[in-house]
Amino acid sequence: GLRTRGLVPKLSELTAGAYDPVILQVGGNDILYFTPLDELSQDITLVLEQARRLTDGQIILLHSGNIGLAPFFPRWAGWLWSGRTKAVREVFSKAARANGASYVDLYHNRADDPFLGDIQRFYSADYLHPTGAGYGVWYTEVEKYL
Repeated sequence: GLRTRGLVPKLSELTAGAYDPVILQVGGNDILYFTPLDELSQDITLVLEQARRLTDGQIILLHSGNIGLAPFFPRWAGWLWSGRTKAVREVFSKAARANGASYVDLYHNRADDPFLGDIQRFYSADYLHPTGAGYGVWYTEVEKYL
């Protein structure tokens, strides 16, 4: 249930300069629960500032794939969360550029989404969260930045 704002106090408890790289995956719940975009922009900026305190090295930021494609949602309603994913994608991408972080873009359209090729393999039983294999797909994308 953690949203981006909730990561700020958790990062502030960590030792400054002790990490390299810092990899942040947050924002999926902000997509699901429609955190206002102006608020989210401020929140992710604070998160990235805290991350910079933790490292002189690399910061990698990601959130999720296209949540609207998850089988959890009826297909006729998925467009709402796909649009929301795109909006958060823009906020995170912009914040990453402004704060010297790398943004890993996991967004795919329906035609090229790797998860839809094998739903049972890549989605957990709730049809919303990835399985280990699904997270492996995302890790392959993160690995390109390491």
